[in-house]
Amino acid sequence: MNAKLKIISLLTALTITNFAMASECDKSCKKHLVENYFSLLGEVYKKESKSEDIVKLFDLFHSDVRYEHIEYQANFNKLEWQQAFTENQNRGAYGASKNSVISVKNYIFGKNHIAIEYSYGEISETGDWTPKGDQNLLALFGFSGRKISLVREYW
Repeated sequence: MNAKLKIISLLTALTITNFAMASECDKSCKKHLVENYFSLLGEVYKKESKSEDIVKLFDLFHSDVRYEHIEYQANFNKLEWQQAFTENQNRGAYGASKNSVISVKNYIFGKNHIAIEYSYGEISETGDWTPKGDQNLLALFGFSGRKISLVREYW
């Protein structure tokens, strides 16, 4: 094999490897997606949220995302879930204060999934976080490529 062919073969292999790595989501990527999810979800829940906030939230999701809430027997595809958010927003169901935040307490990483412990609270003027009640909540996130493909609530 001549030198040019070796270089082309090497570059092709590196390109394929980089593409494959770029399409995968490692622990850091998954954690970042979950943190963005809760940050954007918190923005949607605020009294002054806009339809654009819902669009930003749904940009995190795979086209085949499922939302499931075990207790409430919810089982939505992406379109159904987004419509539910929009309907709630349009009827004024979201009224959290500007200081409301959702805090992730714990991550348990599994293969293409993360179990999350989280809770709702407020950020004070001094920057301290105060939980709203004493309830910690549990959700399971699934991932496909670099997108969230499952949100399953267990509260």
